[in-house]
Amino acid sequence: MTSLNTIEPPNTFHMAINVTDLGRAIAFYKILFNREPAKHYADYAKFEVSEPPTIFSLNPMPFSVGGVLSHIGFRVKSEAEISEIRDRLEAAGYKTHSQQDVKSGYALTTLTSVKDPDGNSWEITILKEDLAPEPNGWSLPQAEILETPQEVEFRSLVYKGPFKELVDEGGRVFHRGKRTNVPLNVWMDLRDSPASESFIFYSPSETSSCGS
Repeated sequence: MTSLNTIEPPNTFHMAINVTDLGRAIAFYKILFNREPAKHYADYAKFEVSEPPTIFSLNPMPFSVGGVLSHIGFRVKSEAEISEIRDRLEAAGYKTHSQQDVKSGYALTTLTSVKDPDGNSWEITILKEDLAPEPNGWSLPQAEILETPQEVEFRSLVYKGPFKELVDEGGRVFHRGKRTNVPLNVWMDLRDSPASESFIFYSPSETSSCGS
């Protein structure tokens, strides 16, 4: 009886993000990753990147831009690789921003950054060297870390659908047809995002007369 060798798949990092327009997102990530999606359905797509090993999934769903996410990125080995990715993105019409000798996260890096169609920030970097913290120093500006909390302003909105409810990246639940108070920054992010068509936004005077 002939035995078949079992090939163990390598360990990979898996990330999934929500997108407002699946086709538009696929067009961007085809350029960024320089490959076709491994799967592409009406409600789901994924890319399998070999270097570094990553499974990257796209899920069509309205959301608040940014949320708790700072940025996404990957590190390459040479400036030639950064240039190749940057040129590919620029040729496809995506605006990039390049920086030399950036001090961030206790490291000295060179990077190119780009935003995907939903506003997620990507960074392609080269690590030049790790940096030790300065005496009594901070990785971020001290004022940013120790910022005094301010009184939070709230405004109200109503989620119109199409889903029964929507959960944003911060865990906030919006029930369809129910008027909800949210912090001003969340209200503004939603108003300025592609998901704004799914909400009704109320002015400050209308908000003050709202229960919650």
